[in-house]
Amino acid sequence: MVQAVQEKLNLHIEDLPNRIQTISEEKLNQKPAPNKWSKKEILGHLIDSGTYNLQRFKEAQFAEQPYLVRKYDQDNLVMVNHYQDQSLNEILSYWVFINRQIIKTISKISPDKLKHPVTTDGKEIAGNLAWLIEDYLIHMEHHFRQIFGD
Repeated sequence: MVQAVQEKLNLHIEDLPNRIQTISEEKLNQKPAPNKWSKKEILGHLIDSGTYNLQRFKEAQFAEQPYLVRKYDQDNLVMVNHYQDQSLNEILSYWVFINRQIIKTISKISPDKLKHPVTTDGKEIAGNLAWLIEDYLIHMEHHFRQIFGD
């Protein structure tokens, strides 16, 4: 399962930069509503998601079990990171970098550690580390559908 996630992430790293550059700057910056993210901000959100999930993937290997998946303030992070004002190339470079690091990290996780339980509320077990890694990819692909409309 984790190897399949690595393979998909590698494909996305190869595909996304070329694919997103086919979208006009105007469409990348357009917000569907004042309180909704632009396509550029969605990609920025995926950087924030990658940053938090990379930390989770590392910590869940040695933290007390079940590992508590700490939530983060997505809207305020997008706002304070000013993704709307950054160039697409800056955002893409950071997104590629963080996902390459995620691939390196998850490729070294032992099978027994992939079974470590995780919780999102501190009470119920949501899954295990392998599930959390797969969920990261599902979340990313959900946002790709928002960006590309497919």
